[in-house]
Amino acid sequence: MATIYSNKVKRRARDLRRKGWSLGEISRKIGIPKNTLSGWFKGIRLTQKQKKRIKKKITECGAIGRSLGVKTNRKK
Repeated sequence: MATIYSNKVKRRARDLRRKGWSLGEISRKIGIPKNTLSGWFKGIRLTQKQKKRIKKKITECGAIGRSLGVKTNRKK
């Protein structure tokens, strides 16, 4: 069964997206699946600055994941 979210929750999520937050950040912050959020954000256009921030965040998180992967593989 689909969950129905209030307009207040949707508004909060859209506001965060307009501020340049990534889907993952918003999902963790308010506890809504990224797939649901992506539908809510279809009409929102991000500025180049916002896109750059999100890309930087993805790169930083990827570096953390790679280092953890290397440690795990070395243990094996």
